[in-house]
Amino acid sequence: PVFAAGALLRTLRNKHLIGAYLTFTAVYAFMSGGRHHHVGLYLFDIWGAYAAWVYLRYFQPHGAGPRGDASADFAFAALFPPQARPVIARVSAPLHAIATKFAHRSVVQKPPDVEAASPK
Repeated sequence: PVFAAGALLRTLRNKHLIGAYLTFTAVYAFMSGGRHHHVGLYLFDIWGAYAAWVYLRYFQPHGAGPRGDASADFAFAALFPPQARPVIARVSAPLHAIATKFAHRSVVQKPPDVEAASPK
């Protein structure tokens, strides 16, 4: 048991923390008898985690380069256990296509510098 706990801690990564937190709040909401404010807290946590991920994945500016993080490691399905990833990837693919279109539309083009182009 001691070795198993040590192995678990060695394999724990940052991407596992949000799942652990959401699991903890789900258990807390369930163990408290499903009181309205605890269930509301859990739903608020889910919405907050998802909204933060959407911002970081599609809309976070990175200077002059593309927005967000398009790496495969940051895909929505990558946040889930390996056994659930194929199903999550299939379900989230249409949402990914929609979010990608919105992200590309939100890129603000810098207007040309009028003063630099005008003759003096």
